[in-house]
Amino acid sequence: SSDLVPVLYKRGLADVQTGGALELEGWVKGVMHGEEMPSAQLKLLVDKAFVQFPALPKRVEQIGIDLLVDYDGKDLDKSVLTLHKLAANMAGNHLALQAKATRLKSDLTLAAHADAQVDLGSLKEALPLDSMELQGKLAVLADLAASQSRVEAKKYEECKLAGTVDLSQVTLKGVLAVPVAVEKLHVTLSPKQIAVEQFKAQAGRSDLKLQGGLQEFLPFLLNKGIVKGNLALQAQRVDLNELFPPSPESSTVSQTTASTQAPASDTIATTTNNDNLAAARRIDFTFNAGIDSLYFQNIKASDVKGAFRLAEGKLWLEQVAARAMGGSMDVKGELNFQDSASYPMDITVKLDHVEVKQVITTFTSLAKSFPVLEHLQGDISLGLGAKGALSSSFTPDLKTLNADGALTTNALSIVGSPTFQKLGEVLKNDIIATPTLQNVKLTFQLRNGVLSSERFTTNFKGIEAGMQGSLSLEQDIDSKMDLQVPTALLGKASDLMQQGLSKLVPSTQLPAKLDR
Repeated sequence: SSDLVPVLYKRGLADVQTGGALELEGWVKGVMHGEEMPSAQLKLLVDKAFVQFPALPKRVEQIGIDLLVDYDGKDLDKSVLTLHKLAANMAGNHLALQAKATRLKSDLTLAAHADAQVDLGSLKEALPLDSMELQGKLAVLADLAASQSRVEAKKYEECKLAGTVDLSQVTLKGVLAVPVAVEKLHVTLSPKQIAVEQFKAQAGRSDLKLQGGLQEFLPFLLNKGIVKGNLALQAQRVDLNELFPPSPESSTVSQTTASTQAPASDTIATTTNNDNLAAARRIDFTFNAGIDSLYFQNIKASDVKGAFRLAEGKLWLEQVAARAMGGSMDVKGELNFQDSASYPMDITVKLDHVEVKQVITTFTSLAKSFPVLEHLQGDISLGLGAKGALSSSFTPDLKTLNADGALTTNALSIVGSPTFQKLGEVLKNDIIATPTLQNVKLTFQLRNGVLSSERFTTNFKGIEAGMQGSLSLEQDIDSKMDLQVPTALLGKASDLMQQGLSKLVPSTQLPAKLDR
């Protein structure tokens, strides 16, 4: 009865035409006692079936399924899953799959064959692709024959994994924000390795070349082993802003959902993360990248080099180096994804002669947290070690962040600071209103959301200064500054102070420097 089909699944299928023969039979018999379960058998046959979607000229036809599930409740090793046939023809494109699984308990043994020859451009004649556009050729030919015992003994010569996957002259529109063109993808299969021997693609203004492979795939598939792999990327330009432009609507929806359904989403996220982490612990993967120009949010970087390793649920940043923000940067560290609630991190950052203005423009959240940085002009060098955590949405939790670092600069100007402008007005001195700190070495630390610095000294235009203080994420400032100002630089303020002092203590002169 059509009433048995939920309305949700009927939506869009009302005018779909189907036909063919279907046969389904099976039985269950036996008892459930201890480890013994009832035995069962299921046969599914589909012959010469077709599906035709409305307004499309061609149909998916010659659909055939021949599936036998023979389950032995007393001895799982006598159970057999056999897919004799899974085949279809889509607008003249042939797809076929056969598979068999035996000895499910003691020595899992798999055999499979896959064959597909597809003209991607013709799929739109038989499948509703909506706004997605496809062109190009796909060819898949693969065979698998392996057992758990042979894989455990590393007798790969007695196993079979062979075949190729090829994509050529592929264009894809409607998935990313820009069209994607894959000039060539060639993957080869063997018991020792699944190798990406050639991959060259263009997506908008971004270009990619990949090469690498997966080793120990059969132990991963059959024996809960660790799959090892490596991938190298080369690109002249990668523009992530173009590939994945921000969507204000989706951002708003996400924030609304998170705020109104926090308990449920947290539960789901925890379950999903746990499942993903189980797989991540079985991956040992290295990734190396060399990119001439990279664009990501406000970051514009050149000569980008990256080396990463994922193993045992941890991500090691062995090197992330680039020229950016008017200087250079080098990041190393570790992210731990073993916990589903938060992700501990241990990061070291080295910035060499970067421009403060570009740092603030690049990391806007930094300027919002510490607006005093907006008054700094010049370039700095920075060494920083930080420990903290990322949330499950991969955003930094600043309140967990603890950091120690040192900042050096040859010349750093403070422009437009209300504190120094007011001090300059009182002392009638423009040098103090807009000071330039010279040859500064500042050590600092961040603890529990409070950034504090040890006292450092500097000299600007003959004025010796010492500074220290703290700044919290709540914008609370506690700072101290002492100045030794030559009286010659006080101008009219010096004359007024001398007059006042003479009235109190006649014949007394101001010292050459005033300490404040």
